[in-house]
Amino acid sequence: MRKRDCFPALAAVLGAAVSAVAAGGELSVTGYLAARGLAVRGQPSWLAGGFGRLAAGAEAPDDEDAFALGLAHVALDLRPSELFGFYVHGAARAEPDVREGDEAGFVEAFVYGSARARRADVFRWRLGHFILPTSRENVEVAWSSPYTITFSALNSWIGEEVRLTGVLTEYSLGVGAVDELRLGAGAFGGNDAAGALLAWRGWSLGDRLTPFGELLALPPLDSLAGGGPFDRQLDRGTQPFGSDLDGRAGWAAYLRYARPQRTTLQWTHYDNRGDRGLHRGEYAWETELDLLGADLHLGDAFTLAGELLDGSTGMGFRADAMVQLDLRAAYLLASWRPGSFRVTLRHDRFETVDRDLTPRGEDNDEDGRAWTLAFFWEPDERWRLGLELLDLRAARPAAAQSGFDPDTDARSLILELRYYLDW
Repeated sequence: MRKRDCFPALAAVLGAAVSAVAAGGELSVTGYLAARGLAVRGQPSWLAGGFGRLAAGAEAPDDEDAFALGLAHVALDLRPSELFGFYVHGAARAEPDVREGDEAGFVEAFVYGSARARRADVFRWRLGHFILPTSRENVEVAWSSPYTITFSALNSWIGEEVRLTGVLTEYSLGVGAVDELRLGAGAFGGNDAAGALLAWRGWSLGDRLTPFGELLALPPLDSLAGGGPFDRQLDRGTQPFGSDLDGRAGWAAYLRYARPQRTTLQWTHYDNRGDRGLHRGEYAWETELDLLGADLHLGDAFTLAGELLDGSTGMGFRADAMVQLDLRAAYLLASWRPGSFRVTLRHDRFETVDRDLTPRGEDNDEDGRAWTLAFFWEPDERWRLGLELLDLRAARPAAAQSGFDPDTDARSLILELRYYLDW
């Protein structure tokens, strides 16, 4: 939805919040407001319909440009009783030139609840539209990261294209004095287009969370143009989250072991069960992946965290035109926080392997890497001043096949002032 279309929905949410508080329920407001200045070297951004891998870009691989942008993430948590509550996470932004996309929208909106089982065990559930709880990087309010401004390639894609509209249940089992074992499983719909960005655009790095119903630009590939094998895809782009396309429910499950303040280990499986067909101008991609994640806290100041994704995505059929890819991405970060300062270094690797071998589409192979170095100063719990340097190296052969420069290397420098909400 466009910003102007969000006002009635936002008014309804605020009205529900006031009613809940008036009825004796609890309301908390969390999130953040941020202002950024950034200098970028690289191709025009994928958000502007180019092949650049960052949220902003210049005119060519060797050109530089500077931008200013602002963003807000606000989450309302309404708790009418101890048994259930309502959570709504909205985002708004003023950003550089974007061909498609919304200025504001809902990132998450769901009902949740919990009940004490035997001893220390807890049963939890949520119903609605929500991010699958996998990330070892995005562990703060509104799915933000305490470590860097720009997310890893892996979590950038999760924020762009992977979200559940359905139900998730979780059983938490107390182990020993403090350890915890969680088993979660869920069913969902409305995420059939997950895979379109990775296949046709490739991996990217950013912190942009796609609102429900938003259309995102696809690059100017010959295969998507008139007369190409995929010219029936929506001209305006792809919609990662919306109404279900193929009527087939997907599923996800995870297993997590945690020792609070010390370590977390998690395995997650996701399968949207897309039927690979074309529905109302959008393909239902068959996307399946496994995700391993871990973090380790050494004392109060030092953290190691990383994740590894291995999966596949594809659409279409051999008799017609098709795309089939293997997906891999991983990152490892080390973060040191002595007092009010934090320094983080992260390394990313990402690749796609083209498996369809059809002559009618592009070569979707790619292999890239990135280094990110971030410095933060947090004088108190409300404010954070950050400086981040990012260096990304990757090529996109598919761009050359459509007459564009395949050099998608990029560098960015971001200065950000962030104010945290906690009411």
